Amino acid sequence: MSIERNSRERLSVLIVDGDSGYARLVAHCLCVAPDIFVDVHVVCKDASSPLRVSRKCASFRVEPEGLDTEARIAFIEEVARKTKADLLMATGQPGIRFVAENRAALSQFVCVVPTPNIESFDTVTNKWRLTTLLEAHGIPFPQAVKLRWDAGFEREVRALRFPVLLKATSLSGGNGITLFQDAESLLEQVQKNQGAGDADDEYLVQTFVPGSDLGISVLCAQGRILAYTIHQAIIPHHKPFGPAYFIDFVEDERAYDVGSRLVAAA
Repeated sequence: MSIERNSRERLSVLIVDGDSGYARLVAHCLCVAPDIFVDVHVVCKDASSPLRVSRKCASFRVEPEGLDTEARIAFIEEVARKTKADLLMATGQPGIRFVAENRAALSQFVCVVPTPNIESFDTVTNKWRLTTLLEAHGIPFPQAVKLRWDAGFEREVRALRFPVLLKATSLSGGNGITLFQDAESLLEQVQKNQGAGDADDEYLVQTFVPGSDLGISVLCAQGRILAYTIHQAIIPHHKPFGPAYFIDFVEDERAYDVGSRLVAAA
């Protein structure tokens, strides 16, 4: 389904993952978009979400618990028809993956914003798969090894430059990251994790690179960046490695170059 391009001044957008930490921010951005009025409708699993009472929300609906994929799509279709949604989107990783994976079914009743293919999405949202992608394309990345429960892992760890970060491969937002100053303390923690039954969890060990972080956010299609912002932290998160509370937008040719190469590779 596609949207006809005309001169109307109102757009109805359905956000299907109101539980995401990004949903409130996206709703705010949509509501202050110039030259158009945007009605934001939200589907959320949490009935107590602040979005329920937000002035940015034209409507708020609670998704029933325990829905399988087919039932969830049917519920979203019902909401889309009642709200006369023009566009459907998700804002966080689980929601984006759901929309991407079920794009064909969702597109039968509403226009769906562009989404990445599943293989690319799963690669860039998994830290180890992303590391192997960067290495394969000659894109700079910190030295890293994947956590394994064998003697070879210890040899590889001791060959790294310390300090290092132990990272859960599938988490984001600074979660699941621990800093270790030496191999002994890292290996001790790894053994504890194994004893606690965490052997099935995926982790990587990555050399810690001191300095300030630059982030690049992109809108891209077919391996090309269409629009971007580059930012650096002004006020960092209170939690180590968490997203900054306040950022400053900057220009940096090196960051843009690395971002362009990554987008083309993915």
